[in-house]
Amino acid sequence: MSSYAAEEFIQFAIQIEDDGEQFYRALAGKFKGKIAAFFEDLSRQEREHGGFFGRMAKRLDRYQPAEFFNESYFAHLRALTQSNVFDRKAVLADIAEINTLKQAIDFAVLRERASIEYYEGLSRLINTNDQHMMEAIIEEEQSHIKQLNAMLET
Repeated sequence: MSSYAAEEFIQFAIQIEDDGEQFYRALAGKFKGKIAAFFEDLSRQEREHGGFFGRMAKRLDRYQPAEFFNESYFAHLRALTQSNVFDRKAVLADIAEINTLKQAIDFAVLRERASIEYYEGLSRLINTNDQHMMEAIIEEEQSHIKQLNAMLET
């Protein structure tokens, strides 16, 4: 895989986190009190994740992923990036239709799961020095799902 291809996938991870930050900020604006603060906190965490991927992108020129990944592997990652879950216009339209906490949580969980799937695929491509941080981000995204589901129960 070329450095360009690695950069493509990391740049998309940055976009996912930027979109996640904006998504949660928009949800915070739809609610009040504890729920708004909850979504603001998730927005902050997404911003931090984007920073990690930005730092990773700066190190790409020093790292070349293994060549043993076949084209279908990259096709799968690219297909994920083109799904409606990551389409900015579709997401903005979906946010406009969210009127209840349950709708917000359901859509957020869908986005978190898609992000996890993408990051699990990306983790196989990155430098081993970044693996621990990548695993931490995946765990945080998984914890977001737990937090989102717990918010429905309160």
